[in-house]
Amino acid sequence: MNHIAVLDIGKTNIKLHLRSEVGVPVTQVTKPNAVSNLPPYPHFDVDSTWEWIIENLRSWQVNRNISKIIITTHGATAALINRRSPQNPLVLPILDYEYIGIECTEDSYQKIRPSFAETGSPNLPAGLNLAKQLFWQQSTFPDEFAKVTEILMYPQYWAWRLTGCVFSEVTSLGCHTDLWDPENGNFSSLVEKMGWTHLFPPLRKASDIAGSISPDVVASTGISDTCKVYVGIHDSNASYYRYLAHKQHEEFTVISTGTWSIAMSNNSSPEKLPETRDLLLNVDAHGSPIVCSRFMAGREAQLICRFLKGDIEEKFTKSDIQNVIDHACYCLPTWAEGTGPYPDAQGCIAGELPEGTPPAALATLYLALMLDTQLELISSKGPIFLEGAYQKNMLLLQIFTALRGNQEVFISHDETGTVTGSVMLTNKVHATPVMTSTKIPAIKLNNLNKYKERWTELCVQPSICLSK
Repeated sequence: MNHIAVLDIGKTNIKLHLRSEVGVPVTQVTKPNAVSNLPPYPHFDVDSTWEWIIENLRSWQVNRNISKIIITTHGATAALINRRSPQNPLVLPILDYEYIGIECTEDSYQKIRPSFAETGSPNLPAGLNLAKQLFWQQSTFPDEFAKVTEILMYPQYWAWRLTGCVFSEVTSLGCHTDLWDPENGNFSSLVEKMGWTHLFPPLRKASDIAGSISPDVVASTGISDTCKVYVGIHDSNASYYRYLAHKQHEEFTVISTGTWSIAMSNNSSPEKLPETRDLLLNVDAHGSPIVCSRFMAGREAQLICRFLKGDIEEKFTKSDIQNVIDHACYCLPTWAEGTGPYPDAQGCIAGELPEGTPPAALATLYLALMLDTQLELISSKGPIFLEGAYQKNMLLLQIFTALRGNQEVFISHDETGTVTGSVMLTNKVHATPVMTSTKIPAIKLNNLNKYKERWTELCVQPSICLSK
């Protein structure tokens, strides 16, 4: 039987999944996504990741036949390579987008940055606008940058490692990079202005075959040289693709949760998006713009619990949530600075957390309110499908459902929507897998809507807070 390997690189963890040819899970392995702080700047440890990938592919191939490989990764990441230097093709390490050191060239970058109206990319901190990374790298390391033959988006970097073939793809190019014009389906004016146009390889669809695995990979893994590697896709778009394939003519919203919460709506208008609320245009696998809202949910939950000397994994009950509401204790944004609907706000706690209440209860209430805010900002309509890490926090889901009123909220029975979406891209000749989901009931909490109203007021005009 043939199998599909899916490399899923998230900001926090890297997973390698093995699926049957029609997408049935077989096995998976996980490792942390390590960031090296060695010079010249914080960067992803791609060499150890590559060894890990090869080791596991080799192990799986002993008893199974891997016939396809596809890659899905987080955004805001690119590799600068020189294919004329096969012994050391990576010109510079792959920069961690959370590195704030690149902001030393902020003023110069802002002078040449394309408008929000052109790119749908908000002005984001650190390296979350990929073009800002490239600008900083070119300014700081001009000799090295001059050697670059290709700029590869992150999924396509790994496809190149596996095949030796180079391509570009729109879901990663269109992920708040400043490099893409979603409405016109082409590179932004910045790319030509900076002289980068020739550095981006030809565009291909995420579902296109990049090539067969290279002879070196064949020798290292034992996989047949007929194994095909696909161009690959941005991770949130992979999850969204499942619903796009099933609900092409219906209104819906998908929320992908994890380190980031990214809400993607197929019915919102891209016109008149406010630039300062972390709203943006992403691009789906077909090249169409999608209105999105974001905040750094997983990271913020960790920071909130750490500040309150608690643990996000600590158990809590409905009574704990009610206690927080009754005592008018509010967790206010923003804890991951410069991100989300309130990027200029300073995260803080208003009021006192009731004695004996786990901080995770307050953090969960905060997350539900922020998810609700995300959907208000994009005028979400129709059913809501929540994917990823927060499927397991039932109280969070029930609070969120209560806040959404008449909108139905569902969680998928497939906890690996990103992987399933990726597999679907490789299976043009197979039937689309049936999607099953569970409807989430709304929780009954006294004065929840009044609490929401007061929280919303405090987000704009915070009261006396316990400093972060």
